Amino acid sequence: LSQPYGGSMLWDAAGGLLGIGNADEDSHAQLVTIKFVGNSFAYRQVRNMVGCLAEVGRGRLQPSEVQDILVAKDRVLAPAMAPAHGLFLVDVQHGYF
Repeated sequence: LSQPYGGSMLWDAAGGLLGIGNADEDSHAQLVTIKFVGNSFAYRQVRNMVGCLAEVGRGRLQPSEVQDILVAKDRVLAPAMAPAHGLFLVDVQHGYF
């Protein structure tokens, strides 16, 4: 991302933004934390969402365009997905069975 971001974003499984945590400007920031929460995710869904957010951060995509992409439900309109390296799963929470 072109702007360092030290907060977190919370998305629902349908791709809707639920909230954004604290953002700190730090010229030495090396880690961007984005938190996605949902009951399930489609194949490569998280990488696709991160790819969109990265393009917004680079200024190549406007936030309103992300909404348009989600409403259109057409993957061809979206930017490239984020590469798998650097993304990792932190936690899985299972409900009571």
